[in-house]
Amino acid sequence: MRTKSVAIFFLLFAFAAFAQTDRGTITGTITDPASAVIPNAQVQARSVETGSVYNAASSSTGNYSLTQLPAGTFGGRGTEIPPIQRNLAFRNLTRANMVHLASGQQMAKFLGVTPLTEAQILEGNQGAVLTGLSDEQRAAVLANTPLWFYILREAEFNNGLLGGVGGRIVAEVFHRAMEGSRTSIVRDPSWRPTLGPDRKTFRMTDLLLFAFEGKADLLNPLGD
Repeated sequence: MRTKSVAIFFLLFAFAAFAQTDRGTITGTITDPASAVIPNAQVQARSVETGSVYNAASSSTGNYSLTQLPAGTFGGRGTEIPPIQRNLAFRNLTRANMVHLASGQQMAKFLGVTPLTEAQILEGNQGAVLTGLSDEQRAAVLANTPLWFYILREAEFNNGLLGGVGGRIVAEVFHRAMEGSRTSIVRDPSWRPTLGPDRKTFRMTDLLLFAFEGKADLLNPLGD
């Protein structure tokens, strides 16, 4: 039986309906992209007013029930979402913390990539400025740099291109997708690319141009 850990913040979509008491319930069903139910998924609701967190787990049929919730708003309609929670960076960092993603340093070590130095992480290269952080916060960032932020910092020192960690992650995603496909080119050892300028060269640009019927102006309408 599959077991997945799924943490769900009801900051945007969940709505708690309360009766005449001061307690209420949130119920639902956890499913994967194929609409199969996910048992033993961890569900979490956070009170907008107090920040209190309430947890539950889905049943063998994927159903969950968060009961005895105090009166208040759990991200339902009419909720005034703080501006910081609308910020993409904040949401990416929050999601990473929710699912316990590895830090940038951990991924660099795992992949055998030379990690960024502390100076590179703190100072960057014309990217996000961390001068507003406290000493304690800076130490935390240096000790365990969030993966999303780490990948952006890598790109700052690589002329805007993905670095060792970010590039490897993207490549692994494509590679695993090809491995999982029944009609993938990796299942045909004799396959050779034919879209490049010669038989020995095949670039992502060639693939994108093929998708856009060889029309560079469609691929890059701004011309920059």
